[in-house]
Amino acid sequence: MTLFDIGPGDIALLPRHQVHSFKNIGTVPGRLLTVILPAGFERFFEVVAERRWGDENLDEIATVAADQFGLEIMDLPPGSCGP
Repeated sequence: MTLFDIGPGDIALLPRHQVHSFKNIGTVPGRLLTVILPAGFERFFEVVAERRWGDENLDEIATVAADQFGLEIMDLPPGSCGP
């Protein structure tokens, strides 16, 4: 696993189909700008937001990701920087 420590103004570029996760390890809320090419996957985030889903809805989120967007949401590996 490669770990990136990305700070304000930094950029991380990942190729298509790259397994990844992210976590704000700071003490204040962070902002993340994601550019997804080709377009279309941004609709996934709109669906999750429209349904007001959160951590308690991970099964539903994974189902929508797979069924509507062809995305597999994987478990985080032990010792990862996830929640």
